[in-house]
Amino acid sequence: MSLKALSEDIQRRSREMDRQRSSALVLLKRQKCELQQQVQKIPLPVMIGLALVGDS
Repeated sequence: MSLKALSEDIQRRSREMDRQRSSALVLLKRQKCELQQQVQKIPLPVMIGLALVGDS
């Protein structure tokens, strides 16, 4: 494999990794928003109870 071909392959893989990283960040942000929405729907007494059970 020539140096030029190797360099092009490295650049292509780097771009692909950047796209994958970007997609993963979008998914994480979406999941975080969904989790925050779900947590807001949990009644406060239930959240306190879960916190106490999880602490022991």
